[in-house]
Amino acid sequence: EIGGFSVPVFLDGRMRVFKSWISPAVRLRTGIISNFSHPAVGGFIFPEIALDITCYVSFSLGWIGQAQYRFDLNDWVRQNSHPYLGLAVNF
Repeated sequence: EIGGFSVPVFLDGRMRVFKSWISPAVRLRTGIISNFSHPAVGGFIFPEIALDITCYVSFSLGWIGQAQYRFDLNDWVRQNSHPYLGLAVNF
């Protein structure tokens, strides 16, 4: 069983190459997750490259990787990784 109340602690860093209205950008989100409903801890990493069109729209390509270890089962219960395409609209 996976689920319950989890709390992430993460770092979200982003860097635009140019200060113009259109700019390539890189972003890294990484951190740890602690599950309080089940004794578990996990980690995640989301690196991506993006094309920012104004400060409101961004197209991105990245990779998601995460894993979770359940102490009561003494085993890794969730491990996955996959690429993704993203579209962000910021307000």
